[in-house]
Amino acid sequence: MKKNIIIEGKINSGKTKEKVFPLVNEIIKNEESFLVLDSKLEYIENYKELLEKEGYNTYVIDLRKPQNSTIGYNPLLLPYELVKSGNTSKAIDYLKKIGEEFFYPTSNNDPFWDNTSIDLFVSLALLLFKEEKKENINLKNIFKKLYEIENNKKETIKEKLNNLDVLDPIYLLGSTTFFAPAETRGSIISVFKCKLNSVVIKDDLNELLSISNNVIKDFKKKAIFIVGKDEGGKENIIARIIINQILGILYEKEINFNVILDNFDSINYENYLRDVFSSSIARGISIVIVTRNIKGFNQKTIECFEKKI
Repeated sequence: MKKNIIIEGKINSGKTKEKVFPLVNEIIKNEESFLVLDSKLEYIENYKELLEKEGYNTYVIDLRKPQNSTIGYNPLLLPYELVKSGNTSKAIDYLKKIGEEFFYPTSNNDPFWDNTSIDLFVSLALLLFKEEKKENINLKNIFKKLYEIENNKKETIKEKLNNLDVLDPIYLLGSTTFFAPAETRGSIISVFKCKLNSVVIKDDLNELLSISNNVIKDFKKKAIFIVGKDEGGKENIIARIIINQILGILYEKEINFNVILDNFDSINYENYLRDVFSSSIARGISIVIVTRNIKGFNQKTIECFEKKI
């Protein structure tokens, strides 16, 4: 397709069927791979049979009804594998992006609480990577790791951290919480638990987020459908995390790929994608945004799109 497009229209104005479906038909005709944010299941229902006929590998990640998924996606496995390959710096970047989704903003006034919650998340994730096997790496076990730390009578977290080099990322990122005054530490951990608990408390969603990411191993003739909610919710936080990771991999490999973000308003994702928009075409990625109102978009975002309908 080789162009970025914004499609604007009111609810039930026909923007998906009249404007986007012809683009999808063109993508399939050219045997190009694509990802769709498909909150209303319109694309899956209309293209499932055609994709099977055309020999596509088709994957559904249904965050709304996880039991309908055909594949899982564990957002921690990519940073875990980066750590194990020696690229801890890039792993931390991915972990911080996950943390930003869960914990930002926790406060409208003081960024300390937001940043410290994110640092705590990254520190616990790295500690989990260090102490657990691959099959135990998931969001729920980050929550459990914090519980173990709080209730370990043999070794306190301060003792654990003091056994590390002071430049170890686990120490650097975790010490701001665990060495803080008791009241401050308690507040950070309380916010952390509240935010992360909203996801890990859902067994079916957590199971989906504990399965390995075969979907990102090969991007040849592949169709990925991510099903979120129509109007916000924790499911769409996960959708943003998955989309962000897939785009990150595509950017590094410079693979020709198409991304269709329908019902874009529901995921509130513009700020995270602005840099992606500006250089996507040069890296072989074409992006289609379908939105109800373009007026709220930043002008720099709009300038990244060749065509606006």
